[in-house]
Amino acid sequence: MVADPAQPKWVEHLLAVVREAAEEGRAISVSTRTKTLTPAEMAERLGVSRTTISRRIAAGQIKALQVGNRHRVPVAEYDRFRRELMESVAEHYAADVEADLFGAY
Repeated sequence: MVADPAQPKWVEHLLAVVREAAEEGRAISVSTRTKTLTPAEMAERLGVSRTTISRRIAAGQIKALQVGNRHRVPVAEYDRFRRELMESVAEHYAADVEADLFGAY
């Protein structure tokens, strides 16, 4: 089989492992998993308390997965929340920044 030059190296390695396992008659399974953060990890990245993140989860402002009695926040949800938070902060302070840079009118 000819390798596709556009194919990442990890794909080539995965295919080689699967091919070898199949040739030896071993069972093959492939699964995916959503990358997640704990509320504490999310809080640390945002510079807020874990309690703040937990309150936002409880209020439905942050979508989280329930794992047992714990929450896990998908990285994509963290990215969404961070982007919206930064946009909100920028919008809130835009007039002050403009006044500082260009003087008050």
